[in-house]
Amino acid sequence: MDQRAENAQLGLPWPEAYKDLRGLIGERWGIGDDIYLTRQLSGGKSGAMVYLADVTSKGFTGQAVLKLDQTPDPAEQEKSEAERHIQALEADPNFAERHLPRILHTTHDGKSLAILSTIAGRGLEFAMPWSLCDHNRQVNIVQRLSRALLEDWNGNAELAPGLQSPQTLLRSWLGYRLDPELGRMYRVFHEVCGFAPEEPSFTCEGRWFPNPLAFAVARSDNVNKLKLRAMLGHIHGDLHGLNVLVSKTGEKKDQFYLIDLAFYEDRQFLLYDHGYFALSYLLATRSETSISQWLAILDGLCPFDHIRPEQGLHGDDVGHVNLLKLFRQEVFDWVDRHQPHRLSYMESQFQLAQVAVGLNFFNKRIDNNLRRRAILYAASVLKDYLKLHQVDWPKHGPPLLLEGIAPALSQKIAPAQAFEPTKESVEGSPALPEKPAIAVLAFENQSGDPEQEYFVDGIADEIITELSRVDWLMVISRGSSFSYKGHAIDAKQVGRELGVHYVVEGIVRRSADRVRVTAKLVDAQAGNQLWADRFDCEVDDVFTLQEDIAAAIVANIDARLKETTRELAKRKVGQVTLWESFQKAMWHFFKYTEPDAEIAKGILGSLEGEIPGFAGGHAALALLQTRRVFRGDPEDLDDLLEGALHHATKAVELDEGNSLARIALSRVYAFQGKYDQAILEAEMSVALNPSSTVGYLNLAGTLLWGERAEEAMEAVDKSIRLSPKGPLLPLKLLVKGVLSYFLDDYAQAERLLRQADSSPNLVPFPCLLLTAVFIRQGRSEEARSLMTEVHALRPQLSITRLKTAWRTLSPRYRDKLLGDLGRAGLPD
Repeated sequence: MDQRAENAQLGLPWPEAYKDLRGLIGERWGIGDDIYLTRQLSGGKSGAMVYLADVTSKGFTGQAVLKLDQTPDPAEQEKSEAERHIQALEADPNFAERHLPRILHTTHDGKSLAILSTIAGRGLEFAMPWSLCDHNRQVNIVQRLSRALLEDWNGNAELAPGLQSPQTLLRSWLGYRLDPELGRMYRVFHEVCGFAPEEPSFTCEGRWFPNPLAFAVARSDNVNKLKLRAMLGHIHGDLHGLNVLVSKTGEKKDQFYLIDLAFYEDRQFLLYDHGYFALSYLLATRSETSISQWLAILDGLCPFDHIRPEQGLHGDDVGHVNLLKLFRQEVFDWVDRHQPHRLSYMESQFQLAQVAVGLNFFNKRIDNNLRRRAILYAASVLKDYLKLHQVDWPKHGPPLLLEGIAPALSQKIAPAQAFEPTKESVEGSPALPEKPAIAVLAFENQSGDPEQEYFVDGIADEIITELSRVDWLMVISRGSSFSYKGHAIDAKQVGRELGVHYVVEGIVRRSADRVRVTAKLVDAQAGNQLWADRFDCEVDDVFTLQEDIAAAIVANIDARLKETTRELAKRKVGQVTLWESFQKAMWHFFKYTEPDAEIAKGILGSLEGEIPGFAGGHAALALLQTRRVFRGDPEDLDDLLEGALHHATKAVELDEGNSLARIALSRVYAFQGKYDQAILEAEMSVALNPSSTVGYLNLAGTLLWGERAEEAMEAVDKSIRLSPKGPLLPLKLLVKGVLSYFLDDYAQAERLLRQADSSPNLVPFPCLLLTAVFIRQGRSEEARSLMTEVHALRPQLSITRLKTAWRTLSPRYRDKLLGDLGRAGLPD
């Protein structure tokens, strides 16, 4: 054997399945034995294998991507990857030059094919697989990838002509896979899932799910009425982490390259790529989780908080869910920018794309347990889709087979039949008020002792009293809501008859010196549960116990309903009320990003012009301006504070009982150095709404500004107790971390700031403050390294800017913090 042949064996072994291609490649590409398989990038049961290879060939020498695959089945009439690549190159040459592979050689022997390609720039030698990046860089890449697919590659996306049915979109994405003869989905569905494909629904872990395969082939007015305006563009078709490479030279910040175009399609319905990436990532990283935890992950991914309550995530699940939420958020942001008047259509298209992806993966040659996870992914998203469009789908069905294989079906598989919604009359019902209305039903006494009825009624009475103090809710009187006591009714009936959006129900069990209260919040329009919790405690003082339980329940309801109201307003299209417009602005307000702040400001500005007497709009505008002060953004600090003071005082003048107005005024006073007035207004805000987690968080920040960190810690802990979950939790952790730093508890400060850093909306402040903690711990090198990252994110940030913006912060606190930030490397 000559030297070259001997060297050829130093790389990875050539795959046995493609041994016949080896000599053909060497001859046709002029490679001979000069090919080294240095790393396997992807490959598995689907048959395709992708390698990083070092080659010397006709017209190219260096590192390239070698893909070995089966030739397309002529019966499926699929184009070759080279043909698809040419299409993509012609569709968007600029995007292709930056991100898509450049094909060097192709060849096939009839049954197998080989494709050699490279990337733009300095080549594959200076790239690494996305899957090998750390979590933070993966997050950065997927955000850029998601944005580029929509803004760049699909910059010329267009509306499809006419209205499309959900089945049209699903058939377009899935093609032959939905065909009972050509696809394998029908043939394996029963043995994998344990029931026939035409079953409309199934159950898993005690929960019902719609069958996505039955939905995909359904023919009924119930489904066809869901037609939508769809967008057409380019799709990658097989986008997953294994076919994404990342530049590691730093010359092009976080550049990415897509190395596989086997499924590229032009004029296809958008957003399939996003669903494909999400599910492929989950199956690659969380395939070993239990079914219960898989369902928790799917719940965590649900972008509609008002539809399904958040389930518990633990361990690495949190990071995986956050990464995919950020990836998907770019979709919603793109819709906001380009199709703001078709939000429901575009979000429906995104949901249907995810349903299609789940069915596509079910059709693949993968492990049956992965297939079950894929069908649950599709079913979970479809359930949200049906609820969002208020489709009354059958909610009973056989259980999903969680392991093993079901016996073969003897009957012929038939397409799903029509499912008609139930029609319920709403004649004579009172009109729903503009603001959220809520009714508290008498709680059910399950103690087995009629003498406990007074105690049970007392808890519901306290909840009504506490809810009546929530300044943004309308609460139905006890006489109306207690009229249902002892009758078997559902929340939807109560909603119709009382004209309310939400219903509170509960059960009380008392035994000796222990009491257990279970409460739940129900959407009276859709009938689905938004929140539920259980409270166990000892009976000491009955009246105090009633007050404590009521306060805990109301705090959770207040936080959950605010999130729900904003989500619903954000997604409403067509004519909206003043209240809905305000809530839509507040949805963006609480995202805490600069682009969202601008959107909120625009909405609030238009409200101010339409109805100048709206207190909430003035309060929110004032808070947006004080937020800019805290971030160290403005050059015109005095003018900004003057404008904020105008809006805050106007809000209080318009509505003295508005807790948000008091919060806004307290923030302005704090930045003006009027500590006593600031704290007075902050305390007034929590007095007006004792259940407001935002009110207590603001009180903590105000006390911090006046050098009262110990008291501030009590306030932020109260804020967390009132709402221990939800989108504001990272901000609460950030505030508590800062307080721990000022109280010299650096270990706790580090832990809290690292937790807060999981939220991209707070960037870069958790990292910035963490550098100060590291300085106090003597970890100077880590502090400077982290400060380099902060500077890259906010290059305009400096000691001078922060000193100006935080000029009214307690001098002792300010000097300590700015001194540590300076030692960490923050420029003057």
